[in-house]
Amino acid sequence: MPAIFHRRHINDTQKPIYAKLRSKDGTGTWVNENLTGKTVKFRMLNEVGDVIVDDRAASIVTATEGTVYYTFQGTEVDTLGTYYGYFVVLDGSSKSNTFPVVKDELVIEIYND
Repeated sequence: MPAIFHRRHINDTQKPIYAKLRSKDGTGTWVNENLTGKTVKFRMLNEVGDVIVDDRAASIVTATEGTVYYTFQGTEVDTLGTYYGYFVVLDGSSKSNTFPVVKDELVIEIYND
């Protein structure tokens, strides 16, 4: 899956980051993750792997389509740089799935003028 780039100006918290969570099924076809009855959390790391956002609740827009969003808090976007984000889907037991699977597929750049 190609990288997704999300750019935001430093300290901007109004615009959420949206994602459609997808994975390949047994035939290799991309399908939407069904989030019905599941919980979604968001994580974000800086370039050296320090956790900036750890397991904050994400919102589900349309469960059957796998559409989610996360709204950043002020201290999460107050430092310029490149970050890597991902969503963690929990099914109510100890099982979880991470989207995207590869760390650097969701790149978040915080910039200034």
